[in-house]
Amino acid sequence: MRCKGVVLCLGLMCTPASADTIRGALNDFGLIGSWSPDCGKDVEKEAASRFIYAVPLVDAATLTAKNRFANNRTTFSKFEIESATRLTDQKIRLAINPVEVKVDSVDKPREGIFGSRFIVTLEKVGSKIRTIEYRSPDGEFVTVEDGQFKNGTSTPLLEKCLN
Repeated sequence: MRCKGVVLCLGLMCTPASADTIRGALNDFGLIGSWSPDCGKDVEKEAASRFIYAVPLVDAATLTAKNRFANNRTTFSKFEIESATRLTDQKIRLAINPVEVKVDSVDKPREGIFGSRFIVTLEKVGSKIRTIEYRSPDGEFVTVEDGQFKNGTSTPLLEKCLN
């Protein structure tokens, strides 16, 4: 009987993450809500970034990323969060899949980097978070590795916004 319990337990660990599991992991990590390098900036009007983690009661958990750059170009990306796994008390890993991508308000076809799933690892730094990994599962697209962008600059610390 003891062996059956181990097999049952192993079988449960291998099942895909349910919405409740994702919700629990995001909630326990404190990730649900809006995050930004500077919450005082309005991403609709000035160079800024906003990352919104949402877990609706009915639909899938999502990450929405809005960016406005100094040259006034914009990006909008909405991802379904397919899994969320706590690695440690300070780290969480997400698997995300793009469902909507726009550059300067124009829809982008879901191909290449705009159609790729990504693995994202976030790390808590006090009350803030930062991205320490952002890559496609096959390694074809690596945007962040070891907390640094490809150009060698560190990823920004994000603070939780009240709005």
